[in-house]
Amino acid sequence: MDTDSEKAMNQALHRLMYGLLYPAALGAGIVALAVKVMSLRSGWGAMLDPALQLGVLYCVVFSASYVASYPPEAYNPAAFLLDLVETGLIVVGLFLLGYLTGTNSNVRIGAAYLLLAAATSLQLFWRVSVRRPWKRQAWLRGIVVLLLVLGACLGERHYWFNVGVMISGVTATIAYVRRPEWLAEQGKGTAAAAQPLGEAGDQTEEADVNPGSPD
Repeated sequence: MDTDSEKAMNQALHRLMYGLLYPAALGAGIVALAVKVMSLRSGWGAMLDPALQLGVLYCVVFSASYVASYPPEAYNPAAFLLDLVETGLIVVGLFLLGYLTGTNSNVRIGAAYLLLAAATSLQLFWRVSVRRPWKRQAWLRGIVVLLLVLGACLGERHYWFNVGVMISGVTATIAYVRRPEWLAEQGKGTAAAAQPLGEAGDQTEEADVNPGSPD
């Protein structure tokens, strides 16, 4: 496949994913969450509903992932497949939380936590596939994954623990997207992706050694 054909295919995959599939799954979750919030009869019920708290975390985390979508020039089939898996995790997670069935019965909080932990881990591989630096963010993602695994173990027995996980997860996500390095990276991603993989990897290592480097 020549360069022009490959570029056109990557752009088509990017439009398919970020113009249709990902926003459709995420939008369904946001709408379902809004309906659930409006149906609540008391604020106390919201504090004790782990499906609501985890639904908020789902929407925040995947909204941040959508905002961080890479420019089409750097997109590729590997990133598309990872995004497809992540989209599937959104749908299955919403189903386990009862958002797609409209019922609170048979809600599986533990499994939904683990799916979100898997999606958070998967995003590291996505960054590698589009040649973005990933080591600097790995520690923050590791903390979030640890919280989600703890939520899977404790969330169904201790409802207040879900409140702590939700607040911590939302705070970590906001802190991640507000970092100057992340904002600068959004504008520099296309130039970095045009470099050979070896050079991009070298810059990644250099960035991890030198925290003052923007990349």
